[in-house]
Parts: sequence; C-alpha cells; structure tokens
Amino acid sequence: MIQTKFSKLAEVFARLEKTASSLAMIDILADFFPKISPEEAKISAYLLRGELTPPYEGLEIGLADKMVIRAIALAQNSTNEKIESLFNKAGDLGLVVEILKIGDKKKGLPAGRQGLIIKEVFEKLIEIANFGGAGSQEKKVNYLADLISKVSGEEARYIVRTILGTLRLGVGEMTFLYGLAKAFSGNLPSQDLPTGQAGLWQASKKNKAVLEYAFNVISDLGEVAYAVSKNGFGKIGDIEPKVGVPIRMMLSSRIEELKEVHNHIPGEVLVEDKYDGERIQAHILNKRRPTRTIRGQTQTDTDNTNVVL
Repeated sequence: MIQTKFSKLAEVFARLEKTASSLAMIDILADFFPKISPEEAKISAYLLRGELTPPYEGLEIGLADKMVIRAIALAQNSTNEKIESLFNKAGDLGLVVEILKIGDKKKGLPAGRQGLIIKEVFEKLIEIANFGGAGSQEKKVNYLADLISKVSGEEARYIVRTILGTLRLGVGEMTFLYGLAKAFSGNLPSQDLPTGQAGLWQASKKNKAVLEYAFNVISDLGEVAYAVSKNGFGKIGDIEPKVGVPIRMMLSSRIEELKEVHNHIPGEVLVEDKYDGERIQAHILNKRRPTRTIRGQTQTDTDNTNVVL
C-alpha cells in the first residue's frame, strides 16, 4: 500500500508556487499523481486548491492570524510578540514558521521522527476544522501547534497557508483536470495512444474532456481524482448526479453584438432579458416524504442560504 510523505506534496506545492505557466503546472501535476494512491490523489486534489472538502460542503478551519501566531509560538517555544514582529516584516505566517524551523538546531523534523504521510496531515486538519463549542479555539491552537512541531519548515509553510486560506498556488480547475488527464493518459494501452509527446497531449486533451464532464456532474475534484486514479478513464463516464450534490451550472458565452448569436447557435433563437437573481436546483431525496431543506450556492459554491431566504 502506497503511503506518501506529506513532504513530497509540499515539494509539489513549492514547484507550483515558482511558476506562472499553466503548461508547467500541468507537467508538475502529471508527474506527481501516478506515484500516489487513489485516496492520496483525492486528498491532494483538495489540498492543492487550499481546501479540505468540495467547496459546496463549506468546511473551514476557522483560525485567524492571531490564533495561528499563538500556535507557532507554542510549537517553537517562542513568544507571541516575536512571531508578530516577524509577521510584520515578512507579511506571511507561512514564511515565518518556515524561517523559524530552518533556524532551529534540529534543522526541520524533530529527532526520531520519520515524517508524516499525506493522510495523517489531512486527518489532523479535518480534526482541527471540526472542533466546535466551548474551548474549541484553544483546542485548535494546541492541535495546530502539535502538527507544526512534527513537520519540516517547508511543510509547515504550506500547512499554515492552507489554514489561513492564503495558499493560492494558481492551479485552476481546468489546469488541474488537464494535469490529471495527462498523468493517466500515459497508462493507456499502446493502441489507444499515438506515438510521442504530441500523441500524449492529444490523448490528454481528449481525456480532459471526460474528466471535465465528471466534474460538472459531481462538483468534486477529489472524487474525480480518486476515480481516475483507481479505475482509469473507462468508468469516469458512468459517474452520475448525487442527490444533495450541486451540478455545476453552465454559464453563457459572451458576445459583442447580437448578430454574433448565429455564429454560435444556427437557426431560430429565442432571446429574453437577463435579470440578476439566484439559480436553484431541486434535488428530490424522497418522493413520499420530501425534505424541505435549502442550501444556496453562489458561483463559487459557497453556501448562500441566508441570502436566498
């Protein structure tokens, strides 16, 4: 069973952070995903986007700068004042924790530890996010401090940025799907794959469309990554909508002049004014006893229920 160290994922983060090229990002992703397990592919899909779950689930860790400063100080046996001073200079708590750990006499991982695997770090982040009720903030600080103490400087940098929502590696949804397609297109039978790199890109483009369809249906990059990593492209087309999971809305293409409509839609066209409003999907959970719950999603899948109501 594959158990990939989180340090390997942190290395991918670092490589992605250093490039603004979509093609380079695709290659980085294509190199990484075939080397990890399907479960790790699912987790990595979320973490690469700075998330813990699909956006429509809305799970957030809920720690602000001041709490993260406390966690770093606790992990590094330092003071809040020192961390705040470094933060004011660097402007990035991720860099602050990395600098502190690199300067540590232990040079990264504490003595005797092998390093945490991707699943361990992810489960710890989920645990921190799910703390609620009285004393939950203190628990989150303590758990984060413990996590920071067990990882290297580079790993800590990206963990802290993930928690604060400042990861921003620049990997868009389509770039990710292209990288995923290229990662597994090389595993196709030879008769399905034209020769050379041009052939690989041709196959990747075709398979990216398959993955995009699946993503549009289930709105979950993690599930798409898991499915293609485990079963290849053959069963991706079998993915079906799930009750309670929003299907991605198709947005219209913009044109400059009305006459351009016929370039996109031949024949007769019915046109009406567009007004601001909310899109609603009706998901019937039980035909006999319909559940009257409502969850509103904006374009970015954020829960928008209070606005709708």
